[in-house]
Amino acid sequence: MRRPLVKRLQEPAPSRPTVNDVARAAGVSTATVSRVLNASADVSEALKIKVTQTMEQMGYVRDATARALATKRSFLLGLILPRRMEPFGSSVLAAFENTNKANGFGTLLVRSSWTRTDIRESLRHLLENGVEGVFSAGPLEETNIAALIMGREFTLITLADGEAVCGTATDTGPSATAPGAIDLALGATARRLAANVTAMGHRRIAIVTEPLVEAPICSGLAHGIGQNISAAGISAPLIIETDCSIEAGAHAFAALMEQPEPPTMVFCFSDALAMGMLFEAGRRGLAVPQDVSIAALTSPRAARAMTPALSGIELDPTEIGALAAESLNARIKARPVAHRLRLPATVTLRDSLGPPKAE
Repeated sequence: MRRPLVKRLQEPAPSRPTVNDVARAAGVSTATVSRVLNASADVSEALKIKVTQTMEQMGYVRDATARALATKRSFLLGLILPRRMEPFGSSVLAAFENTNKANGFGTLLVRSSWTRTDIRESLRHLLENGVEGVFSAGPLEETNIAALIMGREFTLITLADGEAVCGTATDTGPSATAPGAIDLALGATARRLAANVTAMGHRRIAIVTEPLVEAPICSGLAHGIGQNISAAGISAPLIIETDCSIEAGAHAFAALMEQPEPPTMVFCFSDALAMGMLFEAGRRGLAVPQDVSIAALTSPRAARAMTPALSGIELDPTEIGALAAESLNARIKARPVAHRLRLPATVTLRDSLGPPKAE
């Protein structure tokens, strides 16, 4: 005899709250809720807080897929960061992400090497995921990406260095596919730093950098320093190309100090390299800057945290990330924005740089 089937009536799954539910609970219109969700500027702060708190209490989560289907937009911006930009890159990411959030955009991050091929493939990956714009902190060549972005409603911003561009945006204006650019003026800033170094009396100068062929920013810096040194009639700087890490900085500094005539001043292209050099100098009993001076491409926060405080060429990663996000937002919304945005690096002289030791 077949046993009777016993079925339990299941409680219906609770429905997810909708925009209409949020509007009703907050006592506002659905249009107001939409303006809050889209980070519209024409919503008062008090109303924004009220709607946001209501959404949190109700557990409202926007359905990004439905939104994309309805608007035919992703509301996503991409960021390409070379892996060896830390800790600088994390600050760029935080500012880029926070600014995007305030403007109603999400952020997709792709880490890459410095090579143009890898960065181009990173751009392809972001395009496949439907981003509306990309900020690339690594090199992108216009001729290499034209086929990727042709016919797309898409905007791109790269870092540039006055004469040496990471990308190919120029001051004469964009071509149909040219990316916008944030010009850091690193070459000119490097010449100013080198002028200070030679004026102090340094004649034996070394540079520790990532491979120049892979990192156009480093190439522009090295060229700027070399130009000034050459103009001062000083021998070309000794260049060591290595990884961007604390260990690599220590090894490079050790190799330089083993030279028959070791440099009296070393310039390195990252905070990590500088930290390694300072550690190795201490291990060898060398005082900075009394025995050897050290300067770096750094950020104000990192430079002040080191002992001694680090001299060098300073970039503010928070300013870079925020400016890139705001520029992408303006371009997407067809607001007026300069093709080339200038955010020049600065020369800051702190405790790690002084005149060479008398011989």
